[in-house]
Amino acid sequence: MQPADKRGRLCRMRRRLIELAQLHGAIHIASALSCLEIVDDLLQRRMRYRPAEPLWADRDRLILSKGHGALALYLELCELGVIRWSDLKRNYHRGKLRGCLTLDPNHGIEASTGSLGQGLSLALGIAMAFKRQGRRSRIFVVMGDGECQEGMFWEALHFWDKMRFRNIRLVIDNNGLQGMGELVNTSLDRVRQYAHALPIRIVRTRKGQGIPFMEGNNYYHYCKLSEQELCAAFDAVRKEEEKAKSEERRAKSKGQ
Repeated sequence: MQPADKRGRLCRMRRRLIELAQLHGAIHIASALSCLEIVDDLLQRRMRYRPAEPLWADRDRLILSKGHGALALYLELCELGVIRWSDLKRNYHRGKLRGCLTLDPNHGIEASTGSLGQGLSLALGIAMAFKRQGRRSRIFVVMGDGECQEGMFWEALHFWDKMRFRNIRLVIDNNGLQGMGELVNTSLDRVRQYAHALPIRIVRTRKGQGIPFMEGNNYYHYCKLSEQELCAAFDAVRKEEEKAKSEERRAKSKGQ
């Protein structure tokens, strides 16, 4: 079971995601939900990152290669105070807070992504620059499993295997689905062959995670939610949020 504070945070982000879907007709909701826990784990636990100093020179960098999952990163940055929730509500799909990511380090967005398969190549370029500069910052790349079919990814993976940069971490969101259907080829099995020598983590997830009627359903890869679906999604996340709040209260009372 997740710690009560983490569960509450994830529930809050899922509710806010549905709010954005209602306000702006946001799509790629299921893809964002799929990687939400990965992004949360990295920025909250594993990365060297100072939310009050987003341009801190020695920070670790996060590249969300599956740029259509942008909402996951936006919402996590709201939790950290790097982006204001009021600004995201008002400006989603305007300026730099678009459906795919646009470079904006002042607000925690380290790379423009959306064309799939490019994240690892970007990380390699940054790693080379850091090596020349003598920096010890790490670059974390979050990819979708479908991206493992892109030729650019394989060129980058082979180069990484040859150069063995030690400051890159690759995390693959393995939900088994992609835009046109199930992931049926063996690309991911081939990636696993490199994991013994390179820091690659393959995380089993579910598309639409946290919203029961969306979980594992590829219909929700692109579509806008209907009013009925929005109501069902709100109902699901609010129930989970109440459970999380109750657990958090119990945990606090035990600690007193």
